[in-house]
Amino acid sequence: MVRRNPLIARSAQPQVEALLRQFPAVALLGPRQAGKTTLARALARARGRAAVYLDLEMPSDLARLTDPEHYLASQEGALVILDEIHRLPGLFQVLRGLIDRGRAEGRRAGRFFVARVGLDRSAQAVIRNARRAHRLCGAHCVA
Repeated sequence: MVRRNPLIARSAQPQVEALLRQFPAVALLGPRQAGKTTLARALARARGRAAVYLDLEMPSDLARLTDPEHYLASQEGALVILDEIHRLPGLFQVLRGLIDRGRAEGRRAGRFFVARVGLDRSAQAVIRNARRAHRLCGAHCVA
């Protein structure tokens, strides 16, 4: 049985909440079993119906994103939590476009929270994309 450390999620949650009040997207990168998913679920619970949690390792959640622009745009007003975002690396372009569109319409903060495991090659690509996204749309990456 894998034991999760809820202390990590509880100690990071206020910082993430503060960043979500400032930035349209916040990314959290870290090793396996560090509490990223626990934190993501805690953020979703804290918002209730005002959050959508998608675990991109689940086929049913991946299926929701067959047309990611349409699905994510339909979640306007909710915090969309994308866990294991490395499963859809092209999603960053869609997020950037939605963030840019939202800014033009006056929505500036608290739209997306993304989480990713580890720092392997695909995670390095996520970091590059996140840094690019930061430059282009004001996202914040917490590693």
